[in-house]
Amino acid sequence: MSMRDELEKKIERRIQEVTEMEIRVREGHAYIQALMDTLKWLPQETPADADTVLRPGTTVARARDAIKKAQRPLHISLLLKAVGKPDDRKNRAALGGSLSTYVRKGIIFTRPGPNTYGLVELGGVPADDEPPESFGLDANAVDGVAETPLATHGDAPTGEGSVIDKEAARQPDDEDAMT
Repeated sequence: MSMRDELEKKIERRIQEVTEMEIRVREGHAYIQALMDTLKWLPQETPADADTVLRPGTTVARARDAIKKAQRPLHISLLLKAVGKPDDRKNRAALGGSLSTYVRKGIIFTRPGPNTYGLVELGGVPADDEPPESFGLDANAVDGVAETPLATHGDAPTGEGSVIDKEAARQPDDEDAMT
């Protein structure tokens, strides 16, 4: 074999190796892209530390600091006063909406009462997701039992002169239908 043939074989082998490496690189890029696409579908994790979640100097961060300083839940009006904003409808809605986002997620803030916000770290009462036990009961009930049953969905009066009574009057009797 001549030197020329040997060099041509070495070149062919190297070209083959490079081609195989290029295929592996393309496969590697495809794999990375697939992992990145999968990562987009997963929910983002929030840091557990409240200081890293809130940007310093924001209204929400200043509200958190005010509650922490008071060591108790504060009404939205007191929070606005503490952060130096006027107590008007616009500011109450803005701050209340921002704080409610954290309350719903169960991080940083709690809502122990209407328009009152506390901190989870202070052992605040988490917001109730369910109505109170007395919800829907008759206020005049004794020991949770009403003297007269409350109307439920589908109940209708059936006394004299009611809609049902009038409809029954319009229906022909079985005897009338046969004649």
